[in-house]
Amino acid sequence: MYRHVRSTTVFLATVVVGTALFGTLAATADPPADPVAGDDRATAYPDNAVEADCPTLFPGSTSVALTDLTYSVDPTETYLDITAVDADVEVAGVVVKGGPAYNVYEVADLGDLAWLDLHSPLVSSGEPAQISHWFACGVTTSTTTTTTTTTTSTSTTTSSPTITTTSGEQTTSSTRGLGREH
Repeated sequence: MYRHVRSTTVFLATVVVGTALFGTLAATADPPADPVAGDDRATAYPDNAVEADCPTLFPGSTSVALTDLTYSVDPTETYLDITAVDADVEVAGVVVKGGPAYNVYEVADLGDLAWLDLHSPLVSSGEPAQISHWFACGVTTSTTTTTTTTTTSTSTTTSSPTITTTSGEQTTSSTRGLGREH
């Protein structure tokens, strides 16, 4: 019986210590904090965003082709610079994803080009996460060119001379060609 009581006591002690430890771990495992943009020009959001989200992020927009932008990413793949946009593209905003969140940059908050040092939200180190992907949203304005073609036609009329001869009461008319007479 002594043996049974002792093993029951060890089991109960293990359960109590395990429960206390689990309760402590559960209490310290707070839900993740809201992401921090780390840039006054950006707003941070949790999770992920992709190019197909452009119409939701910036109503009326679609993804802008990267070939319509002049950009560079630094060697650490942390900072993005956009220095030019094609004339027929109007950018509404830029999304930079890294770590567990993404930053949304609205053009109104970026100001005039060049848009320098865009980055993803901050991670636990207090620095921006490396960029996993980024994209721009906007609209392409098409330029319509109207071409007017004018056609001029020329018409030429050729006539033959008419010779009228009058003798007495009879009048005769004849038409001769313009060629040489033999």
